[in-house]
Amino acid sequence: MPGISEFSAAIDDAAFTEELLSEARTILEQEPALCFFLKSTALHPSVETWTDMVVQTVCHRLLPTSSSEPCLFCPMNLRQVFREAFTSDVLELGHTMHAAVYHDLRAVVRRDPAMNHPLQVILFSKGFAATVCHRVAFRMWQAHSTYTALFLQSQVSAVFGLDIHPAAQLGAALLFDHGTGIVVGETAQVGDGCTILHGVTLGGTGKETGDRHPKVGEHVLIGANASLLGNIRIGDRSKIGAGSVVLREIPEGATAVGAPAKIIGHVKEEEPGSDMDELLQNVQQNHIEKLHHHHSHDAAHTTIPQSPPVPGVSSVTDSSTDSEDDTIMDSHLFSGTSLCPWREYAKLTCCEVPADCVSASMLKHVLQPFGVPQIFPILFALDYQNVGHVPIDQFQQDAEKVLRKLTDLTPEQVQSVVEQIVQQATNHHHSTDKLTGLRPSSNTVSATSYF
Repeated sequence: MPGISEFSAAIDDAAFTEELLSEARTILEQEPALCFFLKSTALHPSVETWTDMVVQTVCHRLLPTSSSEPCLFCPMNLRQVFREAFTSDVLELGHTMHAAVYHDLRAVVRRDPAMNHPLQVILFSKGFAATVCHRVAFRMWQAHSTYTALFLQSQVSAVFGLDIHPAAQLGAALLFDHGTGIVVGETAQVGDGCTILHGVTLGGTGKETGDRHPKVGEHVLIGANASLLGNIRIGDRSKIGAGSVVLREIPEGATAVGAPAKIIGHVKEEEPGSDMDELLQNVQQNHIEKLHHHHSHDAAHTTIPQSPPVPGVSSVTDSSTDSEDDTIMDSHLFSGTSLCPWREYAKLTCCEVPADCVSASMLKHVLQPFGVPQIFPILFALDYQNVGHVPIDQFQQDAEKVLRKLTDLTPEQVQSVVEQIVQQATNHHHSTDKLTGLRPSSNTVSATSYF
């Protein structure tokens, strides 16, 4: 995945054009049966630059070429629309079309082992072709050429099998791997460096209007047939497992799987969208086995005493959703029916917490008076080992940065919060600090309630 320096570096159009033309001429010599196809696309007389090659090839693939099918759009006019989009100064998530398409090409070759040369991508990748068409349609939409933009969307859906609304915003260096069945809604966004596999839906939730589609961050990997629904944020460097149904926000650097999706741990790589870990092997997984080891040799019969509450702390929940969702999280957090993605990670906070660590209940106790309802995203961002608590020294080192990023607290409030939490953790002399409020109100509960 290109870094910031690569995005800002000048693109050598002449060298890239020669690279593509040289490959096309070589293929023509080696495979003369492709003569008509290559001379209609990559080696067409109008091709002078690599952008000409992309325009000529994608337009050729987009419109019917059979004499039995009527042409739906004047080919000459369509090519002109594409050329104007390539030279437009309209930015899509900070990139011109010229720069975005170049980085798309390079990204496909880097990530897709089935594509060995940029020429193969231009000639045969329908995911790439659909992305090019969207980038044109986006600029038509911005210019209020609504029907031209919608024509392109409709034709891309019919020919390539991807349905991307012209108003959606796509970053650069994208890979729509295979492409078939991908749906991207009107108000969706996909950041730089992402990889999205076939069958993925970035959709709404029904008849809701306005801003209603997912916002996917940078360097994100979304597995095949995953559905991300609603105006939710998928954090940078996150991974979504194949077949997952994501209905709530996923934080930066998290891996989420399942239906509904749950967070199973931190990603290990810097750029998941480029590393293509579709089997989710590079994941620092939650240490759920701690629960089994700590609670019982026979979970079906052992009871666990209710730990005393931290003074002034009621139930600890992620209050980012409405009251109905809070009720779901309280009563069904461990039943497998909750929509909250933190239901698996929350189990860790019920385990014993070493005396020299910051617990979720401490965070809740200090942050709640400041109007910060979301505890689990903050704890997760600090908890690199996925154990449900954070050593005091690590908390002191990273807390200010995390709190400034994930909350609206002022610098003075952040400093006060950190000092209070460190003081609580320092004064904590108990060998365990179990998160309260996530269990039934009775004094003892069956261990099976946790799993």
